[in-house]
Amino acid sequence: MTDGTLSFGNAEEFDGDEEAARARVLHLARTEGLEHAYKALVAIAGDGTSPAAARGAAARTILEMAGALNWRDRAAVETSKSPAEMDGMELEAAIQRARRRARGRKDTSSSGEGVFE
Repeated sequence: MTDGTLSFGNAEEFDGDEEAARARVLHLARTEGLEHAYKALVAIAGDGTSPAAARGAAARTILEMAGALNWRDRAAVETSKSPAEMDGMELEAAIQRARRRARGRKDTSSSGEGVFE
């Protein structure tokens, strides 16, 4: 990708194997394609001559890619620390999240009902 183009390899590389071709294209989309898309979004978001709607959409997409707009992604980032690395506020937040998750689950272990009953 150094020259700004995607390299799809040569036809002999796949030898008619559709699965190999699909895997290669998916790999390229997740690596080179993702990088190209990100660079295009940054260019649009930073170009003052682009329409405001385009800049806003590009900025939002970048934030979504970074996980900044999805509370589940933020929670995963927040909980990536071990408790030993957390300060008091982070520990309290982790405890509150654990309590909310626990309340959301129905405890059937004491009722005698199993999963398949």
